[in-house]
Amino acid sequence: APQLREVRLKGSGGDDDNTPTRLGTIVAPHLETFVHISSGLDKSVPIDIGKASLPELRRLELYIGQEDYGNTCKVKSFAGILEGAGLPRLEHLGIVNSEWEKELIVALAKSPLVKRLKTLDLSKGILFREGAAALLEHAAAFRHLELLDVSDNYLEAAECKAIKKAIPRAHVDDQKEVEDWDGDHAYRYVTVGE
Repeated sequence: APQLREVRLKGSGGDDDNTPTRLGTIVAPHLETFVHISSGLDKSVPIDIGKASLPELRRLELYIGQEDYGNTCKVKSFAGILEGAGLPRLEHLGIVNSEWEKELIVALAKSPLVKRLKTLDLSKGILFREGAAALLEHAAAFRHLELLDVSDNYLEAAECKAIKKAIPRAHVDDQKEVEDWDGDHAYRYVTVGE
């Protein structure tokens, strides 16, 4: 499929005895858009993309999902992607629907790839107080973006206001509210589950 320009997948992370989506070696020199929607992404997907040479890819969006539904990814699974060597034209990166907070923000802030992105989508996840603090601490790494989408997370009003002040083109609307507390612990869920 070397002539493909767009790939959109909906796949399994291997939960419920399903076979997880695996990409293997990618040869798609004309691919411009790759979107993978999953409630549980297999770690091989970002690893394989990180090893690939995708010279025309402009839009990459990966839904991470929950460990309970087959997500085997760790932030380190994205090391090749965040290095950016095989993605010279990437303008939009979406690491959405994830259960990561500070670890993800710190990795993105250090990423050579993020420095040249136009838009970064971290929506539909569980960003809360720790994620907000990390965004504020590393705001300079994201200020150049035309859009930083952190909508549909669990950011509180004061955090949204502070993020918007620190990163003016951050989209902070439509936050979820924590409805399930166990003492001081808030139970939070990604948007795309089962």
